[in-house]
Amino acid sequence: MFFEQLNTGHHKTYLVGDEESREAMIIDPLVESYEIARNRLHALGLRVTMTVDTHTHADHISGGPAFAASFRCEFIMHELARAKCVDRHITNGDILTLGEMPIDVIHTPGHAADGITLIVESRLMCGDVLFIGGAGRSDLPGGDPDEHWHTLHRTFQSFPDSTLFFPSHDYNGRDFSSLGHERRNNPHFEHKDRYSYVRWQQDRQASTPSWVNKVIDANFLCQPLPVEDRAEDGKDACHAWGCAPLLIEGDKLPKEVGVINLHERIDRGKNPILMLDVREEDEFRGHLGHIEGAYHIPLDEMEERMDELTSFKHSEIITICRSGGRSLTAAAKLINEAFEDVKSLRGGMIAWNSRGYRIDK
Repeated sequence: MFFEQLNTGHHKTYLVGDEESREAMIIDPLVESYEIARNRLHALGLRVTMTVDTHTHADHISGGPAFAASFRCEFIMHELARAKCVDRHITNGDILTLGEMPIDVIHTPGHAADGITLIVESRLMCGDVLFIGGAGRSDLPGGDPDEHWHTLHRTFQSFPDSTLFFPSHDYNGRDFSSLGHERRNNPHFEHKDRYSYVRWQQDRQASTPSWVNKVIDANFLCQPLPVEDRAEDGKDACHAWGCAPLLIEGDKLPKEVGVINLHERIDRGKNPILMLDVREEDEFRGHLGHIEGAYHIPLDEMEERMDELTSFKHSEIITICRSGGRSLTAAAKLINEAFEDVKSLRGGMIAWNSRGYRIDK
């Protein structure tokens, strides 16, 4: 079997080929990866018979229609996909074939209603329903946190820990992980019951970037989209709020500190050097308020404002959000930028308020 990742950026396009028949498929193609794909196919002597999107993409224009037209092959998606140019719809339990090689299809909704995972010789090509250290957002159009829980905790339950999966995105330079590693480290596997998972996801809902609906509509209509209407390069719109990316070194989630511990320290005058609140502006000044002295940088502004924090690289930082999810993400980002002493406030401002501690607005 031939198995390659065609591009090295945040978006992943995969080539799968059968050695005997020389038939190949392209999974989640980017328009921009066409030349790379064509050159690799020529070098390997492969012929594309199908191109597959694992779901309707919300952050980039699918290359599926263009690839299908150029290679004169089928463009395939789940039966719930609304794209007008799909040649064949598939559903749970279907089997695609490259020569004599079977590729099983399972329906894995949650991030998108039409989400599928392809099983390629025990590898899971899972789209955005599971990331390395996180998962795709379930609050974008077509997402559903209840179905997301079922996919992760029921559908994937039958696969052993050793199973490798290959997501459609990664923003930290990684290519794959194992289900066992994610079950031990990924916060999306911590919530064992459906109700707590749904509540956890609802607590992390955030605004949808304005360009997301434009991208989805363009993919429905199988049309190109002007560059100015697309996501900025590398913008992780599909990454779930509250997902803590696994660290490049150590593969462990950031440490946490409890609200009682932090309150006692503040009472004793032993405040951390920096308390960094990463909520949105309306949350920071909203009914939950903020801790006196907290510095405010919204999570999605952290990368562009990182220079404001440089002087704290060797100091203690405690990140804060509404319920402790986004603050884990913020802490992981800081640790990956070589900040030495970063912790996340467990339970966030909800836990702080539940104790009746003082807040500012």
